[in-house]
Amino acid sequence: MARAFQGSILADHKQFVVGIVNASVHRLRDYEDILADLPQGRRPTELSESDRKQVRIVSAKKQACCSVLRAFSELDSSLLRSHCQSLAPIIKGMLDGVISHSDLGCVDCVLHILELAVGAHGDWDVEFLEELMRDVEHIVCTSPVQIVEEAAVRCLCVVTHKSASAEASESLERTTRNFMSFLNSEKDAIEESARVAITATQSTNLQEYVQLADIPRLSPLEKNSRCALVRLGLLIRFGDFAEELVSEAYDTIESICDMLCTSFPSHTLARSSVRALTHVLIRHRSLLAKGTRVLVSALENSNLSAPANGNFSSSGDGLALCVLEGFRELLRDEEERNSRSKIIKEEQKKTSTKAANRKGEKPKCAVSAEQESTAIREDVQQPQLGAEEDAEAGYLALSAQTMIARLETAVHSAARPVRQVVAHILGLLVRQGLVLPATVIPSLFCLLLDGDPSCREFSYRVISFLADRHSDMLASAALPGLRRCFESSFAVRYGRPPLVKESEVPGESLYTVERILKMAADEKSGQSLLSQAIMSMRKDKRRGVLESLIREFDPRISVRKKSSKRTKNEVFAVHRENGLFEASTLDTEVAPHAISEVDDKDDDVIPAETGEIDITISGRLCSIPTLYFFAATMASIDYTDGAGVGGSLTQGGGTAAADSKLKYAKEEVSHLVGVATRIISNSGQATLHAAGYVRRREYQNGHAASLEKRDLVLQSAARISLLLLLKKHLKVTRFMPVVDTVETDSIAQGPYGMPPFHPVGAMHQAFVDANRAGYDSAQADALFNLFSTLMREDAIDEADVTLASRVGRGARGSAKRAVTKRVRSKHGERGNSEPRRKRPGRQAAQDASRKFRVDLDESE
Repeated sequence: MARAFQGSILADHKQFVVGIVNASVHRLRDYEDILADLPQGRRPTELSESDRKQVRIVSAKKQACCSVLRAFSELDSSLLRSHCQSLAPIIKGMLDGVISHSDLGCVDCVLHILELAVGAHGDWDVEFLEELMRDVEHIVCTSPVQIVEEAAVRCLCVVTHKSASAEASESLERTTRNFMSFLNSEKDAIEESARVAITATQSTNLQEYVQLADIPRLSPLEKNSRCALVRLGLLIRFGDFAEELVSEAYDTIESICDMLCTSFPSHTLARSSVRALTHVLIRHRSLLAKGTRVLVSALENSNLSAPANGNFSSSGDGLALCVLEGFRELLRDEEERNSRSKIIKEEQKKTSTKAANRKGEKPKCAVSAEQESTAIREDVQQPQLGAEEDAEAGYLALSAQTMIARLETAVHSAARPVRQVVAHILGLLVRQGLVLPATVIPSLFCLLLDGDPSCREFSYRVISFLADRHSDMLASAALPGLRRCFESSFAVRYGRPPLVKESEVPGESLYTVERILKMAADEKSGQSLLSQAIMSMRKDKRRGVLESLIREFDPRISVRKKSSKRTKNEVFAVHRENGLFEASTLDTEVAPHAISEVDDKDDDVIPAETGEIDITISGRLCSIPTLYFFAATMASIDYTDGAGVGGSLTQGGGTAAADSKLKYAKEEVSHLVGVATRIISNSGQATLHAAGYVRRREYQNGHAASLEKRDLVLQSAARISLLLLLKKHLKVTRFMPVVDTVETDSIAQGPYGMPPFHPVGAMHQAFVDANRAGYDSAQADALFNLFSTLMREDAIDEADVTLASRVGRGARGSAKRAVTKRVRSKHGERGNSEPRRKRPGRQAAQDASRKFRVDLDESE
């Protein structure tokens, strides 16, 4: 689409564009004359400050003109065809060996222009081509500059092919064999030089370094070896050679690369050999099977942790970055091949249609509407189908499958450039259909939590692509991906796992909690870093994923008497439909809403003072830090998808689309609250009862069995407590207007942010205790009291909602007054303020429930 748009602009304004090109060439000549006359025989160091400043300004303008001409040559090379002979002398500055950095940029642009113009058009002057080939070959063989080496090799191969002379082909082959001969003859010297350089680098004494290596840090042998390796790879990539020569060159590069990457992965020649090997593999895919083995070995030998000084050129991580960049270039080349083949097919189709129209015949490409629809569907899958038809595509698929495990490891690298390249590679693999999307989804979620914004942006693009094309696969792999991504992302960002050890200093665990909450949401907006990815899913798939996250808080606790076959959860399931209950303290009462109507036949399920119970937790549970992350994520997701102000479910809208989003967001959040309520009603009440039993009967005994049961109950209580806090946030805070949830200072600063989710106090202590080897009595009491308080508050809130709904259905007179009196007494307002008399154990709960039911019956 971009090429077609540019082509239409060029067709409509051809004369205007030609004028710009001519003016740029004229200005470029003027700048060259100024730079030639300004020194007046003086050296650059002898120039005055004003002259040096003028030289810098003119050089910058010259480079800008060259960049403009290069851009137009990429748009249409015919625009620069008439100017090639006037631009070619610019590269002669490289022949003297003394050139500024800005002039290097100009030379690179001119080489690129000459490559495109000479390659796209014929009828060139033979003398011009011969002179150009000699100059470019001199740059390739003698210049140590890395900036222009790829452009020079490309231009040399194009000019050699365009000259179509045997002498030019022999000269190019001779240059290639000279590089091979040098590398083969100096292989042992290269190894010895690398060994001496590595030993000297590891030395800490400067005098010892001088004794070990009587050579500079990068010796002439190493410089020549680097140039020979990279340029040999470039020649094999862009030149046309016989298979025997290609095979010999590959064997030479592979042997040196394998030796350097295995023994000296941190040496600069190891990275140069990897670049050379990558260039060969991009052109000759049949060698991928052997080349991938060397690349994988290089990744395994490299260190994927960031260097201490941040300098990747002096660490093993530079080798891993070089391997990944080469693999990314390989995938990009494959994508460009598929795009070019598609464009060629479309142009052939248009050409055949025009030819048939001129002859007055029916075009062969004329098809029915159904066939056209089929063709469109095939065009959508063109990259995948084109890869299947290509005989070399199987090698690329095998290489991708081999590299995928190493990419998952590289995602957890502490080096930001490595993670950026991996994000690009994962996107290319998914778009080209070289990997199963489900295998890379955990890695993509890890990158979504990355501290670098560019990594998050790249991974979100891939997630959006998967949400459109592979929604079912994304939804099925989302929950496992979220489980795995948190701890690895936490370790990458903060350099340590989120689990708390007993040996840590006091207060470090609370700092870890703040880190978890900070990592889950964006600092400016307060929105979850996973919000956009989750909201990009389809509605039904998203609701399933969110419901699965809520169910991760369910401890799945089972409480039953040892002589009974029925669990406490089964009894709660039968009786939780009453809905009106009060959760009381663990010392004196248990939840009456679940046991008010339990008959004597259920006495084996509810332990007596002398009975014993079994407490089990079924299934593999997430760690408490992971649940903290899940809670912070779900609390800060923008369920309105931008329709609500600051994520509020009651403030925003204004248009039909925004109102529709708000309506669905309310339904979605209400559904999640309902799922949390069912978990609390089942596992929460079982945990409440088990906690009361443990505190009454077994806590003071100190036996191993009782301590084990207590730890199970405490783990369950910590999870339910966190779920209660999340439920309160979703049910209350997210439905409040933004003005009520943010402070006045933040309102005056600008747009509203998401309401923060910060469980403090005892919940932080629960996080500390849940990660230690055990609990002491004070820690257990703190967590039990927190759990009891949260359960009581949730029970009162649910009772208020249920009673209010009954009032709304038509209660009148004394019934309405009784209900109002009951609700006020729970909140401590005016009404019957007489405190209830507490009775120990189950009898108190049953009496309280019977009294409440009698009041309702009399009122009705």
